[in-house]
Amino acid sequence: QALLTQPTYFSEPFQLFPNWPQFDAERMIGLFVFSMAVLLTPKAIGFVSSILDRRRRQAAGGGWRLTVSTVIEVILSALYAPILMMIQSHQIYQILRGRDAGWRPQCRSAEDKVHWRDVWGRHWFHVLVAVCVGSILAYLSPILLAWLSPTLLGLLLAPWLSAYSGSSRVGRALARARLLMISEETHPPPLYSAYARAQQDYHETCAKITPQRLA
Repeated sequence: QALLTQPTYFSEPFQLFPNWPQFDAERMIGLFVFSMAVLLTPKAIGFVSSILDRRRRQAAGGGWRLTVSTVIEVILSALYAPILMMIQSHQIYQILRGRDAGWRPQCRSAEDKVHWRDVWGRHWFHVLVAVCVGSILAYLSPILLAWLSPTLLGLLLAPWLSAYSGSSRVGRALARARLLMISEETHPPPLYSAYARAQQDYHETCAKITPQRLA
């Protein structure tokens, strides 16, 4: 607004003092700090709690792996936030229009592959918004573009974030590096361990049974 419109200092014909533009930088910085505190304090509490707890620290791969995983999670959360905001806003808009917002079944099999056609069909609008807004801001105010770069970067990378976050290959690579792990992966619950043993015994038994014996 400050770049596109000229301020009106004297709105009245016989005005004695000008109307100066109001920029409350102190409240703006306070709002920014408060927002960051609301977003990051739960993560910081969880990180410190895990670092101080020896069992949870070891379950996460050690102190430095836990630190790296926390940094990765914070960065990914910041990149995903604008994508989720636009998706959820569109769903609310569809509901207010009386239309079905859509609730498709999830792909929970590790062998399911994410097709780029589906990814671009879902996220092309997010990329378009990022390119258009980024181009306008680069022309009008590069400083404002720098401030909004985390938001625009998330929208711009939406197809790749969606594809690689759903990739079993990336998941296995992170597991080998012992990053972004939960305690259940390194210390499986007794019920899950019993299930895994029973499943293995079942497959071994099935492999020993020949088609002739079944006949």
